[in-house]
Amino acid sequence: MLDWNINLTTIFIGTLVMIYTVSGGTKAVSMTQKYQLTIIMTGMIISRVNGLL
Repeated sequence: MLDWNINLTTIFIGTLVMIYTVSGGTKAVSMTQKYQLTIIMTGMIISRVNGLL
């Protein structure tokens, strides 16, 4: 769509993600995963309860 080289774009974005994670983003990534797991588990529990009703 933007006529960018997909390989260079992937390498660039991957490098940015690695730099962010190594430079202190690890805590943010960990917190995000905890929130995501909470949302997923809550959805699964609600689905199970609705299935029993």
